[in-house]
Parts: sequence; C-alpha cells; structure tokens
Amino acid sequence: MPEQNIDREGEPITVAPGLRVFPVVRGRWRLGPDTVSALAEGQVIEANVSIEYSANAGRYRLTALDLRAPLDGPEITGALLRTVRVQEVVRATALSAMEPAERMVRSDAVDALSAAREASPISDFAVPDAVSLLNIAMLYRSAEIASDNPGQAVAEFFGMQRRTAANWIARARRAGYFDHVVSEAELASLVRRVVQAARDATAPRERPQDGDG
Repeated sequence: MPEQNIDREGEPITVAPGLRVFPVVRGRWRLGPDTVSALAEGQVIEANVSIEYSANAGRYRLTALDLRAPLDGPEITGALLRTVRVQEVVRATALSAMEPAERMVRSDAVDALSAAREASPISDFAVPDAVSLLNIAMLYRSAEIASDNPGQAVAEFFGMQRRTAANWIARARRAGYFDHVVSEAELASLVRRVVQAARDATAPRERPQDGDG
C-alpha cells in the first residue's frame, strides 16, 4: 500500500516499553486491489484517514475515512465499500507514525550481540534473554497500538508457534517490560549482560585430563 503522506499532530507521547506515538495521525494513501478487493488490476482509489491515540484503550482508533475515486475511476458503491480492508489502512497509518523513543542500542553493542548469537542462535536458548524479552514487548505493543493481533505478530516475527510466543510474552510481562519505559542506558546494560552470558555459554570448555575425577 504505497504511502502518499503521513502527518503527525500534537506533542508525542512515550508509552512503555519505549515507543513514541502522536495523538493524531492523518494519512493519505492510494489503495489498490490488495486493499480493496472489488477493484480490478490497475484500478486505485485515494483514501484520507485520521486516527487518534486513546490512552485508555492503549491503541489508535479510527476517527475518519474518506475515499475518493480519480477521474474516470471506479464508482464508490456500497458493494465496493464492503471490500475495503479498513484494518489494514489503520495499521499502516499507525505503524508509519510510531518510532522508538530513544536510540535504543549503540551499534557496537548490536554487533557484539549479533556475533554472540551467531555462535549460539537464540532458538537454542532454553529461555529468551533480556534483550529478546524487550524486543517482544516492543513488537507486541507496536501491534497492539496499531490495532493488530499482537500475539500473532510476535509469533510470525520470531517464526515460532503461538503457544511459545504466548509464553515469551508472559515472561516479558513478568520482567516488567510492559510497565515502564526502558532508557538507552538501561538497554545498553541489558545488552552487555546478554552478550557476556552468550559468550560464556559458547566459550570452549577444557576437557578433563585422563585420570581426573
């Protein structure tokens, strides 16, 4: 769904675990058959959408949707309106307006963590590490704010079963990542601990000498 323009209005709000959202977001999109199934290949209509962030609901809510057909374009009928994937428009608008509240990790920390995980992939870990839990919380809240399915988003992103994703999400909740905004300094400390733990876990161990033990 090609983006035409996204306007963000109001002072940004920082929500846990570290996402910046804007009170009002207005988007202009060109919608094709992938979003409006009644359209034929090559046909498009223009959509002007407004969403507002609700602190009580913890997500964006659709407040206005205006569809316009170009000159000599398709007629906007009731039948066509029923085929508009409104949720996809809301999700795309919300995700285009969200951003991390901080530059979450220094590049050298990312490189060190990536190197450690190449030696011992995350799928081999018995439990997710602290940085993975934070990433899960960030992904979950991003999907939730965009009125998407957060559990499914986590499962698809990490390529895991829904039950495993639910367990990891529960761990992230217990670790407190849904309750407070994580600062850059706190995350850098988490990364250092995870990198060291990964290196310790993958370090070669000395074999016992014959006759030992």
